[in-house]
Amino acid sequence: GKIRLNLAVSTIKAKQHARLREVLRVWRWHAVRRAFELWRRACCARTTVDDDDDDTDAASVFTEMVEASSSSSSSSTTTTSSSLFYPTVLVTHLKTSFHAIKEEVAKISLAYEPEPEGLADGSWTVLPLVDIDSSTQKLVWKDGVQEAMPELTTILSNIPEFESCVVVLGVCDAYISRLTPGTHIKPHCGPTNLRIRTHLGIDVPEECFIRVADKAPSRMSQGGFFVFDDAYEHEVWNNGTRIRINLVVDIFHPGINDKRLLNELQEIRQSTDANVAKANSWEVSSSPSHSSPSSSMISNSSHDEL
Repeated sequence: GKIRLNLAVSTIKAKQHARLREVLRVWRWHAVRRAFELWRRACCARTTVDDDDDDTDAASVFTEMVEASSSSSSSSTTTTSSSLFYPTVLVTHLKTSFHAIKEEVAKISLAYEPEPEGLADGSWTVLPLVDIDSSTQKLVWKDGVQEAMPELTTILSNIPEFESCVVVLGVCDAYISRLTPGTHIKPHCGPTNLRIRTHLGIDVPEECFIRVADKAPSRMSQGGFFVFDDAYEHEVWNNGTRIRINLVVDIFHPGINDKRLLNELQEIRQSTDANVAKANSWEVSSSPSHSSPSSSMISNSSHDEL
């Protein structure tokens, strides 16, 4: 009887110890995650980028600068990444091919995966588009992406600042982002201020908003774009009644002042001269719907402040 009692007590204690170890493991995980988030927010310090620290709005959100740059360049018949504030080049080509990209996203059968950082109250899933070849250190497309999205992959292949951002920094990305109705992406900061992030609204219901730094939340729209430095704290809401789908693309921050990074960027730019030459005429496909964009396509604001 005593032996059975001792075994029962030992079993209870073992279970209690196991539960305690699990609680401590979870607590340590949350503590480490919180410390990492605080470290990431410290990355918001402006140490590698030239901008105006006294004007947070101008330093954090580039959408209006992109619109102004596109309007001022609308009289030009050619578009090169060296002649424009280069987020404008990316946005112009994405908007020109918006309908084709939207069709590709709608038809894609590749699997979305949960956003790995657990930042959302609700459901946030992503479809990563790019990777880095470990043997060549070159940008490659995820399995099935190039076949499923020829228009989008052709566009991004002709933007040297995109490839260099992915290869040189290793923290840049391109992906499709899906938010279910009622989802809130909690305030967070990106890991570096060396990149800027472009959102293109693929399928956006009403009542979708993004807040960056101290700016008022901006309404996101279908076919509209939002360009910002995601090292600043930001958050997103889908208060609509259907899934919100955005294309997210990172490129180099135009204010980088690190000479080593600038040299690496220049090397990749030179290695893609042929692609940039193609982008001058920018005939991604033979369809007449992909002609050069008019100035009104970019110059009209695609987001409204609340």
